Amino acid sequence: MGVRRLHVLGTIAMGRWPRGKEKIRYASIGLRIAVVALFTAAANAQSTKPSYDWSTPAAAYVSLQLAMNQYDEVAVSAHYYAATDDERAALDAMSEDRKASLALHKACLDHFGRDSSHSVQVEIGRVEAEVQGDTATVYPGGKKLGLRIKCVRVDGEWKMAMSDVLDFWLRTDKTLDRALARKRAWTRQVMQLAGDVKAGRYSSPDAVVQALGDLADTYFESAASKSANK
Repeated sequence: MGVRRLHVLGTIAMGRWPRGKEKIRYASIGLRIAVVALFTAAANAQSTKPSYDWSTPAAAYVSLQLAMNQYDEVAVSAHYYAATDDERAALDAMSEDRKASLALHKACLDHFGRDSSHSVQVEIGRVEAEVQGDTATVYPGGKKLGLRIKCVRVDGEWKMAMSDVLDFWLRTDKTLDRALARKRAWTRQVMQLAGDVKAGRYSSPDAVVQALGDLADTYFESAASKSANK
């Protein structure tokens, strides 16, 4: 699976989509790869929970990726900050997306006895951050790569700002209803993929990853087309 596809999957997982030069860059910087973590090998799967650190923006970003990789929905949902009804609706849609990802992960484990061997590395040393009081900008992979994520400090813990995610969605889909509809359509496709795995329609975990990548390409092309036609 190519760099561009890996990046598309990672940015979808974060509620974002790639733009410009971002299309080809992020597979090497340890973003959460794929909505299903591109399947960490079963030999390494979730025997113990990682230790999370929400005390700095960079550490919080890394902890969020680890929580996603562990399918720790409580930790993930608690560390996106939603201040409005629209942001909470977007967060709920992302939560349903992650549940679909977990269903696909479990389907692969049940059917194949393992997931694929693609592992995820998240290195805090590759994450930069600028802090301005109780807000911060996190740069996964460093500033030169161009991806920015807004964080806010709430009760002493740093969280990803859903306002930032929602802003990205609205740039493409223009309205919340359209953004939610597209996100829910993606979630349904992932759930369908999980059902197909259970039904024995795929010969290997790698074939599932390929199918997921094809879905992600379609998702990305839809987003890119809408942005171009704004």
